[in-house]
Amino acid sequence: LQRYLDPPLILRGHKADLRCFILVASVKPLAAFFHKDWFARRSPHPYSPRETDPDRGALTAAPHLKLPDGESIEKSLHDAQVSPKRMAAILQKENRLGGVAPAAWLRNTFVPRLKHLASRTLQAVIDGLSPEAGYYAVYGLDVLVDAE
Repeated sequence: LQRYLDPPLILRGHKADLRCFILVASVKPLAAFFHKDWFARRSPHPYSPRETDPDRGALTAAPHLKLPDGESIEKSLHDAQVSPKRMAAILQKENRLGGVAPAAWLRNTFVPRLKHLASRTLQAVIDGLSPEAGYYAVYGLDVLVDAE
């Protein structure tokens, strides 16, 4: 559970959050691995800070949201899932990092922070994970990010 961040991350006019994956291979001792293929998820509708309707830009998980009129599922999913490379290109085009190279910032600053957050999240829920030998699980972690 995460508090709402305002203003949220906006990519090309659409609210976005992040999805990353963590493999928990062992609880005692803890062995967890952050998957390198994280991505941003963009809402299919433009963002408005006054909008509260989940089908009109308030949420970002496109697969269960109403699509814009006339838009195909394939286009919507492509636009909704933004790879780190595409995110860097958007940040660069929108000059969001004040001249800092977006790919380097994502790799050297952002991803380490995301890994740290994933680690802290695992530590918070570790007592609820199965310590059974041979047990493993993959968890998807959705993270709200602010505009800064």
